[in-house]
Amino acid sequence: MEKSFCTFHNEMSNTCFIADNLPYEKLLKNGVSNLTDADLLAVILRTGAKGQNVLDVSYDILNHPLVKRYGLSGLYMLSLQDFKKIKGIGEIKASQLIAVCELTKRIKGNFQKNKFIAKNPKVISDYYMEEMRTLDRERVLAIFLDSKRAKICDKVISIGTLDSSILNPREIFKDALSVNASSFVVLHNHPSGDPTPSLDDKTVTKRIKSSSELLGIPILDHIIIGDNRYFSFRESGLL
Repeated sequence: MEKSFCTFHNEMSNTCFIADNLPYEKLLKNGVSNLTDADLLAVILRTGAKGQNVLDVSYDILNHPLVKRYGLSGLYMLSLQDFKKIKGIGEIKASQLIAVCELTKRIKGNFQKNKFIAKNPKVISDYYMEEMRTLDRERVLAIFLDSKRAKICDKVISIGTLDSSILNPREIFKDALSVNASSFVVLHNHPSGDPTPSLDDKTVTKRIKSSSELLGIPILDHIIIGDNRYFSFRESGLL
């Protein structure tokens, strides 16, 4: 007997519901650690779109060029508008995704902020790598340390253009004095991915070092963040 339109529609709706919510079932049955990246995105997105179940949408996100190049860290590089260009992603889903990305940054920062000791350039670069290597503008960060090299706080000193930053050393020392820092580290990124210091980088580092010696608040290092690479002025004997 031929099925009525209502019966057929209900069966199709149930099929879509099961497909869209399969990641939930996997989470409840196997635990969240057993979910794939696509499954996790599907749990966040909840539903698919016309002609797509939620896993289809998730795979489209994971196939975005920036995500394929940088892995899940590429999600941090996508704006609201970038997400909305992906089929099946509207304003609400795009907002959910950028909110989750921002939340993961804050959780990571909050979890580590009281445990960060500036032991060496690798420890420092590892701590800030994911945050800074995907930025599309140069950003100068000062990390203020106590007498045991534990982080008191960090502060963005300047944000520049695609290939240069504007750094006034006076801003660093004003903030260093305000938090009673014993020493500090300067950190900035190269959006090109190549951490090799420019002539300007070398010049400004010498200026900061001279000022730090006068004020008695030593600069421990100047680290340039590239794409999963870093350059340390201290390690290279330039500081």
